Order: sequence, then C-alpha cells, then structure tokens
Amino acid sequence: MIKHIDLTKKSIRDWNPTKHFRESWLGGRGFNSRLLYCFRDSIPAEWDDPGNVIAVGAGMLAGTKFPSSGRTTISVLKSPVSGLFSDGNLGGHFGPALRLAGVDTLVITGALEKPGYLHINKNGHIKIIDIPENMMYWGVGSITIHLQMAHKDKTLKVLAIGQGGANRCFSAVVNCDDRVAGGGGSGAVMGSKNLKAIAVEYDMTQEIPVKHQAGFDIVCEQAEKHIKAHPVYDTFKTYGTTSLVEIHTALKYFPSFNWTMNGFLHWKRISGQAFRKHELEVNPDYMERQEKLADEGKLGCRNCPIVCSNEDKIEYETLNCLGSKVGISDIDTIVFLNSVYFNDGGLDVIETTSVISTLMELSELKIIDFKFEWGDSTAIDKFLGEFICGFKDGVPTLGACFSAGFKAGLFSAEVHGLINIDWARMNDLNPDQIHNGYAGIYNTYYVASKGKAMSGVVPNEKNKGVALAIATSTRGADHLRSLPTLATYASWYIGKGGFKKLIKLLTIPFRAANIMKADAKFLVGDLWKTYEHQFGVPLEYVNTWRMKGFLLDSKKLDGWGGMIKFTQALYAVSDSLSTCRFTSPWRFGIGPKFWSTALLYMGYDRLERQLLNTGHYINTLEKALLYHYGVPIADSVPKRFFKGRGALKESTWKTIYADYCEECGFRGNGKPKSAMVHSILQGDYKDREMINYFESV
Repeated sequence: MIKHIDLTKKSIRDWNPTKHFRESWLGGRGFNSRLLYCFRDSIPAEWDDPGNVIAVGAGMLAGTKFPSSGRTTISVLKSPVSGLFSDGNLGGHFGPALRLAGVDTLVITGALEKPGYLHINKNGHIKIIDIPENMMYWGVGSITIHLQMAHKDKTLKVLAIGQGGANRCFSAVVNCDDRVAGGGGSGAVMGSKNLKAIAVEYDMTQEIPVKHQAGFDIVCEQAEKHIKAHPVYDTFKTYGTTSLVEIHTALKYFPSFNWTMNGFLHWKRISGQAFRKHELEVNPDYMERQEKLADEGKLGCRNCPIVCSNEDKIEYETLNCLGSKVGISDIDTIVFLNSVYFNDGGLDVIETTSVISTLMELSELKIIDFKFEWGDSTAIDKFLGEFICGFKDGVPTLGACFSAGFKAGLFSAEVHGLINIDWARMNDLNPDQIHNGYAGIYNTYYVASKGKAMSGVVPNEKNKGVALAIATSTRGADHLRSLPTLATYASWYIGKGGFKKLIKLLTIPFRAANIMKADAKFLVGDLWKTYEHQFGVPLEYVNTWRMKGFLLDSKKLDGWGGMIKFTQALYAVSDSLSTCRFTSPWRFGIGPKFWSTALLYMGYDRLERQLLNTGHYINTLEKALLYHYGVPIADSVPKRFFKGRGALKESTWKTIYADYCEECGFRGNGKPKSAMVHSILQGDYKDREMINYFESV
C-alpha cells in the first residue's frame, strides 16, 4: 500500500499498486524515486517549503525471512544539502515494521502547524498526533524520543529526528535505533514540517507470508549459508565496517586532512582493531552484551547473520570523518562526539565534518583568520554545539552560521564579523578562481559532487572506477551508490606472474594485512570464478570484463563504463528490495541469482537480467529528475583529485566517462534521452490513476 499523508490538511489517502508496478520498481528506493518523479514539475524553490516531499519506503523483501532485509530508504524532493533530489538508507527494523503493517511507502507533503508525529498501527492505520507542549518531545535527541515513545509501547519502531532536525540544520538526518539514513538532509526537511517522528507498531516474530513458502525458505537458508561461508564473514562479524580503516590504509585510499592526503600517520589509533580494544577495556563483557542485544533485536538488522554493528554505532565513516579527516587520533573523543552530536543529535557525520575539515584547511592556508587547527577536539566540540543549536535569540555564533550549509555559512560568518576572508591570498593560491567569491572557495576546498560531500575512499588513477562512480551518482558524491569493490579486489589479485604485486602486498603493514588475510585464499586462484561463485556476479558480466581486460591492465580503459553501470543497477535493486548492500556482490555475493529466485517464490517473475534492467531504469529515472531543477547538472570529480602524484588523469576521466554515457544510453553530458525515459514509464499505464493523482498533488 502507498499512503499519501498531507500534513497541512491532515488527510490520508491510500493507493494499492498493481503487480506490474511492484515488479517494475520493487519498493524502497525504486518506489520512492518513481513517486518523486511525479512531482518533477512542482519542485519548490526552497527546501523548507511545505510543498517539499518526503518518501519513506521499504522493499518487497522487507518483513520476510530473507537474510539482511532490514533496509529503509528516505527520499526528499528538495535537499537542503544539494538543492536537488536526494535520499538516505538505513538498516535495522523500521522498514520491516512498515511492511508488516501493510505499508510499502509513505509520501508526506505539507506541514503541521504545531509539532507532532505519525502513529501507524499493525493494520496500517495512521494517526497524526499533536505533541503536547508539556511532553518535551520536540527539542530532545533522537535516542531520547525513541526511548520515551517506545517506553509506552514496547512494540514501537520509531523513525525520529534529533535536535539537529528540530533546529533545521542542513545536515540533519532521521534515525531509528541509532541507525541513520545519511545524506540529503532528510532530518531538516522533517523538522521544517514540524514532524518529529514516525512510530510503527512492530512484532519482530511476525513474517510476511509468501506464495510458495517452502521454496522461499530454502532460498533464504541457502543465502544465509553463503554469507556465513564467505571468507570475510568472521572479519565483518567481529569488526564490522571499521575494518575498512585497515584495508583502505593498506591500499593508500584512506582520506585525511580534508582529502589532501591518502593516508593517516596515526591510523592504528583509530582502526577497527583499536576500537574493538577500546570497547573491551571500557566494558569487559562487551562480547556477551553484543550477543544479548543482537538476540533481542536491539543490535543488527532484521534477519542478519553478520550483525556488523556495535553498541556505540561506530562505523568506518565515523572513524574517518571524526578521525583522520579532521586530524583526530583518539578513540575516546570520536566515541563521545559521535554519541552526542550524531547518534543522539541527529547530524550526518559526513556532511557536518566536511564543513569542519574545510574550515580547518582554510585556517591552515590562512585564507580565513579563524584559528581552527587539525585535531583540536575542543574547538570541534564547541563548533558542533553551536552548529546543532542554530541561532538562539538572534545571537550569531560560528557554528550556527554554518548550520545552513557551507556557502551560506561563509557569507553569514563574514557578515557577522566572526571570520575575515583574505581574498588576496585566496586569489594568489588559486588564480583560476579570481572573482568567483564564495563559490570559488566552495569549489576549490569543499570536496563534493552535485553539492554532496565526498565519502569513502580517495579516487586516483589507480582506482579510477571510484572517481567515475562518485561523479555519476544520482544523489551526489556517495561511495555506496556504486562503489566498485570488485575492481578493488582485482587490484589485489596476483594470479600467474604477479611477482611484483606479491612483493607489494608483502609491504602492507602487519595490522592491515591481518585484517585482509581472509581474502588471501583467492588472490592466486581464478579471479573470474571468484567473481561468479564468491561474489555472485552473473556470468555474462564476468565474461565481458575478462574479455575487455581493463581490471588487470591499467592501460585499458574500455569497460569501466559498463562496470559502473552494473554496480549502479545492482545497488539500486538492493536498495529497492531492502537488502543490505554489504551482503550483495559488494562483498558477500547475495545478488541477482538469489534475489530473482526469492521473488519467483513470492509470485514475481523477474529474471536476473530483468532485475538489473530494473536497477538501471531506477538510476536513469533519478538522473532524469535532476534535470528538472533549473540549475546546471554536472557529473564531476572534485578538482583536487586531478593534482599530485598518482592523481587521476584528465584524459582518463574523459575516456571512462564517455564510455559510461555510451553504455547507459545517455547523452554525452550524462543526461538520459527523453525517448528512453518515456519508454521506462510507459509500462505504468495500469497505475495511471495513482500516477495522475500524485502529479496533481
């Protein structure tokens, strides 16, 4: 069921999509993006306009027993981060709770006059409830609101905003059980609508029945066995994504000091192993407590055999963004800042720390006179405290100025006399940016694509696929939109005659090599069989990559476009079905074969090729939506990655980007052709009444 909630009118309308619509868009991100496209001709001028739209959706596998199927996608029509369409994806149990209540997608428009929240019972009935002034719900953190609301009804799963969303900080997110839908500023949009939370009644013992239950159960069992048999299973179960600090350090991809370096001297102090040691020192019964919380459904996503998370919700991006990116090398500080401002406060760690790291670089270069030194945790704490509160009683603070975004913050901070910008020095350092003012500073030092701050790993000539993935991501610089980890694995591969590569691998720091050893058994095997059997890549793609040879020969560029098209389609399907990207061919190999078979037993006839086509159509529609905002759209890589030793070559970028556009059937500038978009949408004629309704809202 798709439900439209008009907060202004306090009205709710239901739509039951056809089987064809479900097969075409799968739910989750697919439903969200298709429905947001209906609003393409009524995009508001400002993100905090009541006409902005929020879509919250879960896919067809959410609520079933399929392993790691606990994802939820939250999309916004107008993002305060980029000014464009955007979305975020979180794990846990909220999506399954929504689906078990009979709801696929919530489309939320309008705004409440006073703070309130949505309550959805087990039958999918929705109530819009005002928050009494004496209940103190509005200004509290997202953890507090969850505890307060769930205390009254232990079955609730609560998607809430924290203080950052309530104060409309541009980087605010929504949160459920400390799990965050990062990016896009969805928390700020919810705050602008006076919507504190969405609470859904949930019984985690329930499952959505499927058409052929016995066959479906077998597929789920096989998928779980495949995950547990994977060589990195124990590593991810023990360290989660924090293990990527060691791996990215070994590969020289680990961002530090606002992306000016690809390594961090003190990486061992903020590594996955360092964090685990810290947790054991603080809490000797850490492992037992983790297992207990997992059994109670308070840790890990629904039906996940890995449970890669930890009680403090420290991830790779936490260690990077609150660590190396801003020069901090102390785990205690990272855990504290993450708990107060990000877990509970409801801020996005990538977007928020990008503001801080950029100011630190500007301070170091003496472009601004404000003293903001690398690793100054006291200054960071003060800045975040001001940032999350925004302007209070009209009193300007540096952090409050930047809560509206980096460019707006520069202007506001200079107007209020909180910083002085040395424009002469800026122009001396960057003569090509003369007369570009604040935009020049932003374009040069704020590391972003399509307005969204960079995340993940440093792109360069060696991992050129990452550059292409980041540049072409529909929601901006998102490493998980299509990060080609399969290409990273190929860069490790030794194979026959790989003596030089073997010697290079032996130079990897011992601590990093210890994390990576689980993959060692395949490094001298057959790379292509590993892709097919261990990573779950369909054979036709494996054969194409083998034939083109670009993965094992850095001089060959033909093929990168096709690989990024594949990974973008793959992750679009994963997001739309509500499965974890980490369990997909990103790492654990639960991909098109498993998904297709599971859907077949659910009564949906989607072959592997059809599923990947669906993923490409979702990505294409999102791409087409970007061209309705009245601003120039560019698939671009931040300029700093074209400079320095081993940097990405301009000629390489142009070649692989042209290859991508050709593979996807896009114009040379990345814009989908109108005929292609029309062809994708023409199958929705059976749902025309629903589509017409949303286009008229």
